[in-house]
Amino acid sequence: MFLLYKLFGQLLMPLALGLLLALAATSRWPARQARPVLLVVLAGLWLLSLPVVARQLLRLVDDRVPLTPVASLPQADAVVVLSGDFPRRELCALHLRHSGKAPVVLFSGRMFEGDILRLRQLLAMTGLGAEQVRFEQASRTTSEGGGAFAALAAKEGWRRVLLVSSAYHLPRALARYRTPGIEVIGAVCPELRLPDRAVMARRPLEERVGDWIPTADGLSSASTASRELLGLLVPRR
Repeated sequence: MFLLYKLFGQLLMPLALGLLLALAATSRWPARQARPVLLVVLAGLWLLSLPVVARQLLRLVDDRVPLTPVASLPQADAVVVLSGDFPRRELCALHLRHSGKAPVVLFSGRMFEGDILRLRQLLAMTGLGAEQVRFEQASRTTSEGGGAFAALAAKEGWRRVLLVSSAYHLPRALARYRTPGIEVIGAVCPELRLPDRAVMARRPLEERVGDWIPTADGLSSASTASRELLGLLVPRR
């Protein structure tokens, strides 16, 4: 089931979906009839590969969760940080912990072996003991992570947690980690947000011009935005 879930999600991403449409058109129709479909696919992939377009798509989810100063966040029973984008999410969670916002940090979701090693080195440098850290590394998706979190929170007796993830991922994560009887609050550090529009406008001219040139990173960002937007439409499993 997990494999089918991941494969289906990948097939809905811009590149795979565009290639499937192009293949279907060329295999079923004569060249003259297939040409408009191919042009639409190429134009769509071109647009989605533009960094300026991909960034605007990411802002559709990135801007959903406001940036809250650490001092304004309430006290919680734990800080829950979702794996990915290492080490920025982890550093944000540890900053909240050392600011006194919660006594415990839960690292949720599978991590690459190299990231696990670096995380343990980071924890050793911060001096956090075993009683202040929890690990949940069995979950492979955000939905699975939400289920594992609910079980652990009930066991620990948590009633309020601060959820840390990249800003573009947090709306979907909040929907998956929402648990009856537990207040789950999104916590976004500045480094986990897209750069401010005013900051982007002050970049050197060559960088702003480069925003209008298709790149693989642009298409990757557009795919990330598509996955997050589609994920908001899928009910919690």
